[in-house]
Amino acid sequence: MNEREERYQAILRNIAARQGQVARAERQQVLESALDALDVLGKLDALCRHPPDSITCYGPQVFRGGDDTVWVAVLIWHKPKGYGQHERLGLFGVWALDSGAGVMLIAGSKTLTFKAPIFNAETYHYHIKRGFSLLYAGDASPPPSEGQQWQAEYDPARRLALRDELDAALRAYLAAGE
Repeated sequence: MNEREERYQAILRNIAARQGQVARAERQQVLESALDALDVLGKLDALCRHPPDSITCYGPQVFRGGDDTVWVAVLIWHKPKGYGQHERLGLFGVWALDSGAGVMLIAGSKTLTFKAPIFNAETYHYHIKRGFSLLYAGDASPPPSEGQQWQAEYDPARRLALRDELDAALRAYLAAGE
């Protein structure tokens, strides 16, 4: 293959990649709309402002991802209060997944482990308020099935009922002392 043909193939690959990014962004917009309709960001913000006395809470923040399954999530991250309680970090939130036929909603949690080579309290507290990816191994992808507390298919006609179900799932999570 000559240089001109290689350049042409590279251009075609770039076009295909951009088309994929546009399609993923459109699907993520649909997922974000479902989370907006349920006021997930507001609910998690209220939860994070008034957490149980035993935890320190950060967030909420919106995360996007997925190659095979496109997803959008609103998450908070928390750890037990006290110095030296940094080894494990809990993620809790609501994920909206593109199920192909619609939007699947999942409220759940998962645990991440500390990955930084050393613990420096000043650096830790600076970075943990802004995000967790620098300090903890793992990502914001949906939790495994054992970490899922609530699941529902999003239906705009059932929006208010879904909001009530989600509120109940959030209260159950707090009551469990996570």
